Amino acid sequence: MLTSADKALYFPDLNLSGSYLNAALLRAQVMAEGALGANRPLSLQQYTEVKPLNQRLQTCQLSRCPIAADPTPTIEARYGNTVDGWGRTHLATRWQLLEATQYTIEFETGRLMLNGNFTEIRATYTSGFDFTQDDDPKVQAIKTAVASILLYQAGV
Repeated sequence: MLTSADKALYFPDLNLSGSYLNAALLRAQVMAEGALGANRPLSLQQYTEVKPLNQRLQTCQLSRCPIAADPTPTIEARYGNTVDGWGRTHLATRWQLLEATQYTIEFETGRLMLNGNFTEIRATYTSGFDFTQDDDPKVQAIKTAVASILLYQAGV
């Protein structure tokens, strides 16, 4: 998230260096990602999750966002594990890899919409922020917030 290279821009008044600075940066990051902060990892990480679909709308909400467009998410779907109106259970079919034309992802919100008749999906995707992209306003805002935590913890 923050590195010692960010010192001049985000926390120039902090008088730490070397391993002391790295430890302080890690502590601030843990606070930002912990239960009193975002309560999730903020840097890019890959996730795989199985989610039930809304049967009528063929939609679901992925748990982590924003979702990165690169690498392209992998979406698999299947039908089954349902009970029809006569009490018959339909066993799950095999996972079917969906092409990009068969689904739509809202990358900022994590909403997934499918074209088809499925009951659950298995999504493998990357979520989080790329902290090497300093021109992204959201990355700048997160770095500023973590720098504020760092300065507060250091008593500056």
